[in-house]
Amino acid sequence: MNIDRDPPPLVRWWHRLACDLRSGRGCRRKPDLLRGLENLAPGGALEDLISALHPLLAAHLPCDRVALAFLDPFGNVIAESAFSAMPRVHLDPGFSAVLSETTLPQVAEGGEARIIGDLARHHDRVHRSRATRLILQEGLLSSITAPLYIQGRCLGFLFVSSREPYAYRDRDAQLVMDVAARLRERFYYSYLLQQVLAQSAEGFVALAQKKDNETSEHIIRMSRYSYLIAKQLLSGGYPVTPKFVREILWFSPMHDIGKIAIPDAILTKPGALDETEWEIMKSHVEEGESVVEAMNRSISASFSGDLLKTAREIVAGHHERWDGRGYPRGLAGEDIPLAGRIVAVADVFDALTTARPYKKAFPLDAALEMMSREEGAQFDPRIFAAFLEALPAITEVYRELQGTDDP
Repeated sequence: MNIDRDPPPLVRWWHRLACDLRSGRGCRRKPDLLRGLENLAPGGALEDLISALHPLLAAHLPCDRVALAFLDPFGNVIAESAFSAMPRVHLDPGFSAVLSETTLPQVAEGGEARIIGDLARHHDRVHRSRATRLILQEGLLSSITAPLYIQGRCLGFLFVSSREPYAYRDRDAQLVMDVAARLRERFYYSYLLQQVLAQSAEGFVALAQKKDNETSEHIIRMSRYSYLIAKQLLSGGYPVTPKFVREILWFSPMHDIGKIAIPDAILTKPGALDETEWEIMKSHVEEGESVVEAMNRSISASFSGDLLKTAREIVAGHHERWDGRGYPRGLAGEDIPLAGRIVAVADVFDALTTARPYKKAFPLDAALEMMSREEGAQFDPRIFAAFLEALPAITEVYRELQGTDDP
C-alpha cells in the first residue's frame, strides 16, 4: 500500500535511484536475507534482535532505522525497541499513543505493508502526529510499516525508515512483510510467553475471588495503578524498559497470591487482627513466593531465562518499606526490588481509598495526605513522585472501576 502517489514520477525515480546506489539494492538477493534471518541467535532480548536485524535489512534496502511497537490491552500502541543509524534519537522506546488516534488501524486492517514516501508531506497534509514529528526530527523522511500478525490478530508493527524521501518500492514493502512473517514468532517469544504466564496467574486471582470478592476487585484496580506508575517512570526518563512496564501490568495481580493459603477467618475478619493472626497474615508473602517458584520450575525445563523475575520481585517486595521496617526481610532503600516499590505505592493507595469490612474508604485528599507523610519512610520518594505525576490517570481508573465521580 503506497499512499504517496502525487509527486511526479521523475522525482520518485531520482530519489529511488540514489537509494539504490547507496544501499546496493538489486545487487543482493532476497534468499540471502531470509537465510540471514535464520542465522539470528534464538531467544535473547528484543533489543539485540533488532540490532542484528538492521544490517541484514540495510544490505537489501534503504534502512536507517528499524523499530518495533506493540499494542497494549487498553488500545495504545507502545514503541518497544529500535535501532537507529541516525545521530539523534527522539522517538524512544516507551513512547505511546492511542491507536485510534493514529493511522495505524488502516495498516492493521489492510493486512499489508504501507509505504509513506514523504513523511513531512504526510504529517502536513494527511495526519499530524507527535510520533511522525519526532521521526522527522531524527532526519527520517520515508518509511515502511508492516503489521505483525499472530493467529490472525494484529499485535504490533515493524517499522523501517530511511533518511531519503521516496526511498521505497512495492517490492521493498513485500520484503519487509516477509521479514515480519519470518520473525514474528521470535518477536513475540518472550512477549506472548509472559502473557500466557500472566493469564495463568489470573487463575489464581479467580481463586482469590472465591474467597473474597473485594480482594479480586482490589487486584484489578491496583494492577492498573501499578501499570500507570511504571508507565510514568518510563516516560519520565527512569531507566526502565517497555517490557518491564508490561510485566508490571501482567504480574502485579499476583502480589498477594499467597493469601489463598490464609484461613478465611483471618482474611475476612471484620476487626483488627491479634498478634498471632497478624503473623499468619504476614506469611502470605512466603506462601506467594512458593507459588511463583513452583510456576518457574514448571517452565524452566522448556524455556530459558528468568521469566517470572518481575513476578517474584513483586510478591517478595511489596510489603517492604523504604526505611527498612517492612516485612518479610526488612530490606531498605534500593535493596527493595523496583517492582516491589512500585506495587507498594499502588497497593496502599487502593487500600486507603476503598471501603473494607473493618474500615470506611478515605476521601482522595485524606488518602494523599496520609501517603505523603510516608514519602521517604514507607515509599521510595522517586516512585511516589511518579505516582503523583500519574494521579490524573489513576483517578480516572478509580472512578471507572469504583463507579463513582467522587473518590
